[in-house]
Amino acid sequence: MTDNLRVWPVRAHGRVSQDGNAHKIIVKDLRRDVDDWPPVHQEALWALNLGDGRYKVDNVPFFAKNLSFGDIVQTESTEDELPNVSSVLERSGHSTYRVIVSPDLDATKHEEYHELLKTLKHLRVIIEAGSERFFAIDVPPGVPVQAVYDVLELGVEYGIWDFEEGHFFDLH
Repeated sequence: MTDNLRVWPVRAHGRVSQDGNAHKIIVKDLRRDVDDWPPVHQEALWALNLGDGRYKVDNVPFFAKNLSFGDIVQTESTEDELPNVSSVLERSGHSTYRVIVSPDLDATKHEEYHELLKTLKHLRVIIEAGSERFFAIDVPPGVPVQAVYDVLELGVEYGIWDFEEGHFFDLH
């Protein structure tokens, strides 16, 4: 069953910056795993220009690892390309996960899918949809990361989705 597989609550961080300061930056040379994931070699991200080649990531990364919403990054610029992320200068305290929904959801799994999304919503995560079956999750500071991880693991156990950790912010 593929009807009504809406990912919610979908919110696009910063894509329409209040002050018009939204820019794109790029993460190049994404490493692929044994399953040939991710399906791209680079990812463009929305970011706020802080000056001197520094940007604040302003959306949830879908493919880039070791980056989260709100991280401050250093970039290198070339004249004909977007600024390229070269390092993370400051962590925001956010964590990032990516979810790929199974193409084989029956009616029962479809209901479980929506219940798991409700649980994530109650945990106050932000979900950005990449497609009907692919989304990225931002776990802001103060949200219990282990609880989010447990919900994601349940989705795997129920055969609803697979997920990967893009970046885990550890306070310790």
